Amino acid sequence: MIYIAALILLEIILFITNYSPGRYLIGWDNIMPEFNLGLNLERSLFGVWQDYRGLGVLDGMAQAANLFHTIYIFLLSLILPQDLLRFTFIMLTHLVGGIGFFIFSSYIFKNEIEKTKNKIFCFVGALFYMLNLGVIQMYFAPLEVFAFHFAALPWLALFITKALRKPAPKNYLILFLASLLASPQGFVPTVFLVFLILLGTISLFHIIKTGQIKVGLMVILTVLLANAFWLLPYTYSAVKTQSEIRNTRINQFSSEEIFYRNKAHGDIKSVLTLKGFMLNSIEYDQAFGADVLFMLRWYQNYKSLPYQIGFLLILVVTLIGIIITFVRKNWNLLPYAVSMLITFVFLANNTIFFAQVNDLFRTFIPVLGEAFRFPFTKFIILFAFCFSLFLIFGLYSILAWINKRRVSFVLGIIFIFIIFYLSLPAFRGHFISPLLRLEVPSNYKEAFSYFKDQNDNGRVAVFPMYSFWNWQYRDWGNRGSGFFWYGIPQPLMERAFDPWSTYNEQFYNEMANAVDTRDQNLFKDALLKYNVKYILLDTSVLNSLTRYAINYNSLREFIEKSELLVKKNIFGKLIIYEFNGNTSPIFSIDKAEKIYASSKFQKEDVIYNNLGNYIVDENSAKISYLMPSLFSGKLQENLEFDIKEDKDAITFISKKPYSKTLGKNSVLEIPSLYSNEFFIPVEVKASGAKISINLIYPTIYINGGEIEIVENPTVIETSLGSISHITFEDINYSVPFRNGIVKSYLLNNYPNTIRVGDGTRGESFMIDTRNINIYTFLMPIKEERIDNLRIVVKKIKGPFGFDNIISENYDLRRNVGGFELYPDKVFSKMVRGKDKVTFEAAGNSSAEMAFSRDNLFHQASYILIVDSKHESGLPVSFYMDNTFEKRPELETKLSTKKGKNVFIVPKTEEVFSGYGFHFVVKSVGVEKAKAEISKVALYPFPEKTIRNMKIFINPDTPTIAKNTETVPLDYKKLNPSLYRFNPPDKGSYLVLSQAYDEGWKAYEVELKTQNSKVKSLLTATFPFFFGKEIKDHVKVNNWQNGWKIGQSSIIILYLPQYLEYLGISLSILTFIFLLFRLTQNINFGKLNLSKTSAFMNQ
Repeated sequence: MIYIAALILLEIILFITNYSPGRYLIGWDNIMPEFNLGLNLERSLFGVWQDYRGLGVLDGMAQAANLFHTIYIFLLSLILPQDLLRFTFIMLTHLVGGIGFFIFSSYIFKNEIEKTKNKIFCFVGALFYMLNLGVIQMYFAPLEVFAFHFAALPWLALFITKALRKPAPKNYLILFLASLLASPQGFVPTVFLVFLILLGTISLFHIIKTGQIKVGLMVILTVLLANAFWLLPYTYSAVKTQSEIRNTRINQFSSEEIFYRNKAHGDIKSVLTLKGFMLNSIEYDQAFGADVLFMLRWYQNYKSLPYQIGFLLILVVTLIGIIITFVRKNWNLLPYAVSMLITFVFLANNTIFFAQVNDLFRTFIPVLGEAFRFPFTKFIILFAFCFSLFLIFGLYSILAWINKRRVSFVLGIIFIFIIFYLSLPAFRGHFISPLLRLEVPSNYKEAFSYFKDQNDNGRVAVFPMYSFWNWQYRDWGNRGSGFFWYGIPQPLMERAFDPWSTYNEQFYNEMANAVDTRDQNLFKDALLKYNVKYILLDTSVLNSLTRYAINYNSLREFIEKSELLVKKNIFGKLIIYEFNGNTSPIFSIDKAEKIYASSKFQKEDVIYNNLGNYIVDENSAKISYLMPSLFSGKLQENLEFDIKEDKDAITFISKKPYSKTLGKNSVLEIPSLYSNEFFIPVEVKASGAKISINLIYPTIYINGGEIEIVENPTVIETSLGSISHITFEDINYSVPFRNGIVKSYLLNNYPNTIRVGDGTRGESFMIDTRNINIYTFLMPIKEERIDNLRIVVKKIKGPFGFDNIISENYDLRRNVGGFELYPDKVFSKMVRGKDKVTFEAAGNSSAEMAFSRDNLFHQASYILIVDSKHESGLPVSFYMDNTFEKRPELETKLSTKKGKNVFIVPKTEEVFSGYGFHFVVKSVGVEKAKAEISKVALYPFPEKTIRNMKIFINPDTPTIAKNTETVPLDYKKLNPSLYRFNPPDKGSYLVLSQAYDEGWKAYEVELKTQNSKVKSLLTATFPFFFGKEIKDHVKVNNWQNGWKIGQSSIIILYLPQYLEYLGISLSILTFIFLLFRLTQNINFGKLNLSKTSAFMNQ
């Protein structure tokens, strides 16, 4: 007991030296159910469909696994204030893991302890397990799942071993309960997968040693059944969500970078010294307004010579323990040696052979590549656990070689001193980062209380939306992915949820575009389309992307200008606005146009903006947009079109096959350029003293046939002789006629002054595009089916376009990185060639090509074409910044394939001009990044005109009024996955305002005719047995669930949620069964134990 008491005393000292009175442990990724315990308990019990995460998502991790964590926090809340709960809990997991390791190692090394009559080496191992650098990095910015994993490993290893050696009901029951209590380690299922490595190796070696296959399988089954309540639904969601998660924008842009940051520490030395990417992490410190090394004290400690010498002694002893284990075939320790080897393979991903193994995993099993992009966080605790065991065994082996029992105490004291010296920063307030111990302003609790009293189903959009990245900084010191959802019961539109759903990501695209462009119509449409009830503006959020201050005055003015919103409350720097109309998670719609195909990604939903409510229905669609999206904010592989480029034109070809039969009376609608564009492309022809001005429309080819747009030209008579040149004074562009033709642009909604001359005299005239009659072209389509569709846009050079910046002026910049993290690897080089620029960077450095064009109007749209070749490392980063607003308008990556990259830049705001263009080759670790760019071309582009082109299929009338009307329904929400309501009086389609998912089902049931309350309850709970499924499940407004409805009562449910119910039932039944077997005192299976009775009795 003295050693356990010493561990408790150690934890008390750590607690005292790291505790900040009145401050929360908050930031980075955090789980904080204490903000609303009842709410978060419910979310774990009904955790498969998470309706509070934006528009609703199928759980991509295992929210249900947090059930017991919430219970633990509730128990602590009975005796502790809220601000102490998370800090105390994290410290308790550290203590429980240390005590568990001591007890487990004392059990494993029972023979060695009997020989030496001393457990001091087990105490040394427990200290090292608690205070080694690998574990410290996991606790410095703690996430509960890793803390649970640390605490659970030794206890689970102990109970697994006992159940294998003595398969009695008592041991199985204890193992089941331990696995159940440790189930929160499954919240990140890959962590549970790492635990399964340990479970598998221990069971496998037991089977090999004893031949008891049934016992090994029974132990594994017991553990799995204890975790069935979250494991069953996760097996479904893992299959369904892996592609979605991998292809969200944040993950696309960050996964490779995260992998390379981890890989920088995948060398032998880093792995054996337990050094991970955390030690080199850089954080923005709001207090100083500068980047700092997040673990500066530990980094300095690690670099010191005494640390290196001290750890070398520990490493040598550990290696001795590993070698002797294999040489003597120590069956007690071989499972841990193999587990350590497996974790080493994943950690050493920058070491020859192991790097190739990791690359094979990432290539052929992409889901594992995404899951293990953070190999350090997943594997280091199990690696440190095994490392600590072999440190103990190495010490016992050295003691046996010396053969002097009295030396054990002295040797133990020496290593205790070494471990304490190596971990000194932990006892100086750096066990947990001081940057994460913060006073939470009271206004957040006030906001939580306010929302607690509001409608739970009113969706809350969190502002500002200055960046798609989900890592936020607040002026009171908070940093990380956020915490609002733990205290607010309503669904939250937070960037933290975007990596789990492309629907959430699309909401950001539309809402951020509306706000950035200050377009009230787009803002209104985004609010209505996504059923937003509240806006929560947090003015404490800092702009961590460009470091320029967010203009909150302008943002507030824009929000308050909306006729749909009313300011409801102000809590310090939190401002709450409420939608002043009806919103409901369930409503009906009557008039909704059926659309052939929609687009997954776009900055504005042109279909909703034109038509209002619509249904995606490829079978009975009445309208089809040719190319509703030209979005290029994701990767090039996500473009919904291909291009072909020649000298004078760019041809667009839709990637989506157009297989819809049109019928004989279909009409193509082409909007006027004056309706949509700021730059009006024109062809000016000079004939003697007369000029004629024709608009240049995109040319459309359907099945090879050209659809010609004929428009009367504007003809102007002059008193000049033969006109030789023309000047467009408002765009400062003067050009001579060539073959009597000039191509240029007029400014829309503007009085354009044009001057022509004949070489001796000149005349000026005005074309006021504000007074132009705007009309739409309706072109009959002869083809009944479209097999081939092309849209050709003419290139127009001039003041706003260029064929290749490589032949003009641009800047080259080098950045060799800060903090000298990889001093022997730093390299940055750029070579300016005649027809290309080559970039190279390594060792946390970068190379950049940049240029700007101050005359590019923000009201206009452009196309940028880049020819590039990627050779190694991260793909080239490209961003285009707004030089006036100081924000990136486009941020993406070039393709890793050689060829063309296409970026469409739509209108970004109503005023101002000027864009900066930046191409960056970046190394974030020790990898070498290399690429070349051979062409960067830019031209004005009729983006909105193309997106608004549509076909009316056999129309009664080719004009449709916009309809956004919805009819809220009286419903009962039984839980986040189950709704019940009566049919509406009006409306032909029922809409559930949750993200579209095939798991949502609707059933017609006869609840009113049920005489029995029990049968009525059964019908409502299991409508798939007692009701009739409504098969016509459609996508409404490109994101919601919709069904064609009749006159019966309706139950809507998320069917995969029943997997959690099944898992809970299995876990409960398993517990009852084991308890029954224990009370009956029945021997499990009467398995053959005689074969290894000596081994069992160890």
